[in-house]
Amino acid sequence: NTASVILYMRTVSTMKLLLRVLYLVLLSALSYGQEPNSAGLDPCLPTQHNILQDSYRSTGYDLRATDTPKCDDKLKSGWYRFQDLNGAPITIPTTCPGRNRCGTVAPYWMNGTLPSVADNIISVQLCTKMKDDAAALCCAEPEKIVMKNCGNFYVYDLFPTMDCQRGFCAGNIIRCTVDQRSLTGFAPCTDRYPVLEGLPVLQGPLVYPDQKFEFRCRVTYNVPIDDGHRFEIAWTFNGNPDPNIQPTILADTQREAVLSGEQMKGHLNKDIGCQVRTFYIDTQDDKSPMRTTNTIFLGVKEQPELIGPTVRNNNKAFDFQCKVNFNSGDTDQQIEVVWLFDGVQDPTIVRRVLTGQDRIATLKGSALKNHINKNVQCQARLIFANGIQTEIRPSNRFFFGIKVNPGSLNINVQDTEKELTVTSTIPVVCNEGQDCCLTYKLSSSRKFVVTLKDTCKLKICSKDWDPDRKQAVFKITVVPFRNDVSSGNKQTTLSFESITLTGSGPYIDILKNHKPTPVPITVKLQAGYTCSLTGDPHVIGFDYPHTYHFYHVGEYTAYEVNDRHFEVQVKTWKCWRVSCICGVIVRERNSIIRVNGCARPGYAHLASLDIPYSLDKGTTVLRSTNGCNIGILLPSGSEVKIDLGGMAMNVYIKTPAFDINKARGVCGTNDGNKGNDFTHRDGRITVPCRNPGGCIPNDFINSWSVAGKNSFFVTTPTKKPSLATTNYCPCDAGNADTCSSTQHPKNTANVCNGCPQITDKIQVRTQGLGTANIIPASSGKQWSDETNAVDEVFFQEELNFAEMMNTRVKRMSDDAFSNNEFLSSDESASNTIPNKRLTRAEKITRDQARDRCNNSIQTSQLYNKCQDMENLFENTLTDCIEDIMLGGTNDMLDSAISSFTTSCQITMAKDMKYYNENEDGSVVLKSEFTDDVCPIECRKHGECDGKGKCLCKAGWEGDTCHIETGKGPQIILTTSDSMCQAEDKICNSVDLMVTNINIFDKLQCQVFTLDAMDEKNNKPDIKPALNEASPI
Repeated sequence: NTASVILYMRTVSTMKLLLRVLYLVLLSALSYGQEPNSAGLDPCLPTQHNILQDSYRSTGYDLRATDTPKCDDKLKSGWYRFQDLNGAPITIPTTCPGRNRCGTVAPYWMNGTLPSVADNIISVQLCTKMKDDAAALCCAEPEKIVMKNCGNFYVYDLFPTMDCQRGFCAGNIIRCTVDQRSLTGFAPCTDRYPVLEGLPVLQGPLVYPDQKFEFRCRVTYNVPIDDGHRFEIAWTFNGNPDPNIQPTILADTQREAVLSGEQMKGHLNKDIGCQVRTFYIDTQDDKSPMRTTNTIFLGVKEQPELIGPTVRNNNKAFDFQCKVNFNSGDTDQQIEVVWLFDGVQDPTIVRRVLTGQDRIATLKGSALKNHINKNVQCQARLIFANGIQTEIRPSNRFFFGIKVNPGSLNINVQDTEKELTVTSTIPVVCNEGQDCCLTYKLSSSRKFVVTLKDTCKLKICSKDWDPDRKQAVFKITVVPFRNDVSSGNKQTTLSFESITLTGSGPYIDILKNHKPTPVPITVKLQAGYTCSLTGDPHVIGFDYPHTYHFYHVGEYTAYEVNDRHFEVQVKTWKCWRVSCICGVIVRERNSIIRVNGCARPGYAHLASLDIPYSLDKGTTVLRSTNGCNIGILLPSGSEVKIDLGGMAMNVYIKTPAFDINKARGVCGTNDGNKGNDFTHRDGRITVPCRNPGGCIPNDFINSWSVAGKNSFFVTTPTKKPSLATTNYCPCDAGNADTCSSTQHPKNTANVCNGCPQITDKIQVRTQGLGTANIIPASSGKQWSDETNAVDEVFFQEELNFAEMMNTRVKRMSDDAFSNNEFLSSDESASNTIPNKRLTRAEKITRDQARDRCNNSIQTSQLYNKCQDMENLFENTLTDCIEDIMLGGTNDMLDSAISSFTTSCQITMAKDMKYYNENEDGSVVLKSEFTDDVCPIECRKHGECDGKGKCLCKAGWEGDTCHIETGKGPQIILTTSDSMCQAEDKICNSVDLMVTNINIFDKLQCQVFTLDAMDEKNNKPDIKPALNEASPI
């Protein structure tokens, strides 16, 4: 019979594989089912097989990490039988032993049943498990061999394995574990070392009434007889043995080793432990692995916990507690607790010794009078007999005091405000249990450096205490005074003075004389930003260093800062061949002020003042007695100065330094970049002019034109929600707690020197027949002498009643800010403008214009002070020449003088050397630049005495010699016709343009009511009425 042989290819040498196949085929053909022949081929014969007697081939021999795997790759091919160490026959197992058995990695086992004697030589399958996972096949890469049952044993025709990962299994004797022993290393096995029950137990420190102490290390071994066991106990300190302390050997019934306190003097504040090894006396060199106990720290290992301050007894007391985290069941253990203040012990506060289960020491807050503004801390240690003490273990720290953060304050005037945070970690408690308070008066050492918001007091009360955060927190808002100086610093010190206690008792008394550390404050001086629009008009913006011009008629945003609702809009009309400013509207939140000089072309100097809403607190409006100069000071510190001329207004805008990077409008940007000053409303940028003398950036200017609802001249801005009233308190030394809504000192001399306030005199438009608003005319200008263009609005003595009754006068809208009061751009362009034009015979050259301008500018009182300032004289001179050449008039010469004087004052105000500084910190621009300068109107009918007083020529009087003596008020014109119908709103308020007055004189106007026609005389029935007049 021919046996089928299944060959499985493996990674072996070709020759070895071929020989193996030929051998199996030949063996199968010759021997299958036959007896061995007479030549001795029977493998059962002793001479026909070899014996393998290796104990490691047992399935009970597990391959361990320290073992080197066995293999049969060097085994010679042939017949073999297996024996155990006693010579008894054993067989290859017929079940899978798994990997790492039989002394090798992948042992061979037989997949089948053992043959009987009658089976003679048969073919069987050997298997191995090649992969070490549960899902791997246990019969991978099977091999075919032949075997025979020889009666008392079996023989196998084996071959060398293909690598050293495989070997042949035989037998099932169990190998002893590493903790067992036997003479053969196989079962039966006994324990290698004495086996303890559980881990050793460490106890201690065990303290006795005499404060001596010890540690004990105990083992558990439940063998009642002496079986030769021994226990070696060694002491460790932070994991290391002490060579001076020898191990203890326990024998027989001994189960505990003792370490005395005297032995541990060098090991305080360490982790104490014990290590145990076991062995038998007959094999004392073979000891068990070390078994280590838990460790016990000899001292206070965990940081004590400082708790508090904790308010108790209904706000009548507070204390600190020191909690020691030391677990010991020994009631004789003593723990010493000491209180520290900034690391130093107070001898008046005695130490506390905790005993038994007490782990908390308490410190009353009333004992801390001398320890305010210090770090409170406790420390703990164990104490024993004979002066043995463990190291001190300090607790966490707690700052007990009143701290101001930051300790010093630096403020740029670009900062609208900065905060100081006052944190009190002292509970304010008193015998009364409620309304316990500590009040400080806040005091600034110098005036006019900073103000504080809302109050000059700091009040700390029991109700302010946060028990979770252990503190009370307060904010002090510091606001720098706005100033015009561009460099330098101002210093002050904020102190906490005048302590007032509300409540009584030992706990609140600890605060009686305590004052927080004063805070030095430095304010870096930096001038705000200025922009001027003068003449016809010429603009000097924020960053671009030269003058630029715009000659269009319309309404424009000169400057805006959106995030604080600040905006200045101007209205221009046609004057000569260019344009001039005739109207200005200034808006900061709900302070909206209209300066309206556009009621009649050529009468800008007769401008009225209107407001649609009550002004926000802190807004101040000034006007000179002749009406020609207006100053507007706003709560933010922004200022607008307006000088009125017959044809044009000069407008000067000053804003605080905190507006940096926020400017938008015709005035340009204020980010320090000269290249982007001409930024359009939509963000586009016009490249700056290459020719500074003739710069007319029309695209840029026109991008800032406003119309319709965007124009304040057309639509009154919507009123913003009222902000909570904020008070600003100077809090200077010796000053009462005087606060006001004025954030910054009003330096009126710089914006309208010598001008009275008219803030409360500007009325919101009201209705009512006969109310008259007096609009002052220019100082000394006799418009009736210059032109007859106003004759049409003069009151006539003889009137045709029927003609008047049929005449419809101009109506005002319901909106008191109606654009009907202003001429539109088209109207302005088409109206006849009263002015003195140069005749053809008077036409002059540019050089002649230069001479006239030069001579005029030199008449400024400040010419000698500012003539050499960079760009100032040249810019003013260039603008003046352009006014004459383009306008064909000399009327703008006064405007040039005024522009030079004002620009000089603005420039001087940026340099501290031009100020007089008082000891209290206040600074005032020297009088030679302010009080000594006379208004330009003084030149008409008087002369300046050099000290700011105008000396009038004969026949003239008033602050600026603008009133002709004995003549009385003169009505020049009115915005309405000389009469109106009573039901029309125009009759509710009539604007009269009047000259030859001081606007603060008490004036009256006479109104005639025409009730009916006297048919007999064909004349109106006139009933006169005398009404109060309101100057605006």
